[in-house]
Amino acid sequence: MTEKKDKKETRRKKTTRSISRRQQVQHQKIIIGCIAAALIVLFSTLFFLPRLTAGKAKGTLTGVNEDVLQYQSRMEAWCREYDISQYSTLLLAMMQQESSGQGTDVMQCSESPFNTMYSNEPGSIADADYSIQVGVQTFAYCLELAGCSSISDTDRLKLAIQEYNFGNHYAEWALESYGGYSAENAAEYSEMMKAQLGWASYGDPEYVDHVLQYISF
Repeated sequence: MTEKKDKKETRRKKTTRSISRRQQVQHQKIIIGCIAAALIVLFSTLFFLPRLTAGKAKGTLTGVNEDVLQYQSRMEAWCREYDISQYSTLLLAMMQQESSGQGTDVMQCSESPFNTMYSNEPGSIADADYSIQVGVQTFAYCLELAGCSSISDTDRLKLAIQEYNFGNHYAEWALESYGGYSAENAAEYSEMMKAQLGWASYGDPEYVDHVLQYISF
């Protein structure tokens, strides 16, 4: 009788230990699952959210006419193509300054080396959509030269904007000579290029202010 009780007690203890182990395993699985979920949320916040935010156009246009606004969807499309979507509103402000949306070379970028369909002479681009494409591609390059990776980086952004107007690696010169853009060194560069080329004028040294009057951040 005692032997039966002992066996029964042994089975009971084994069953209790087995249940306890299952409960521990289940508890560990819950903890691991919670940690995994928290890591996923953290990763999503740190990795994906900034990219989603960066993909949205920034800024509000001011005083931009309907001739420019008609190109908004095409501007956004080309900005997505060249991975600079956050600058699409700014580029519309630049179009306002460049052409007010008039003519076929709306971004005034015929002289850009990225224009491979038309001659590299002022106003040669005869397709507004192609002008937007070349303008966007050119500005993406300007951002690269300026080291600007965010529209919130005001100093580097101004450098890229002035580079779009001047070309000839103004951004590299400004960074090497002064550490970045200033209205004063833009004027100096304009004078320097006028002297080198023997021209009466070179670009618009106040281009940054002229563009930014059409957009607020």
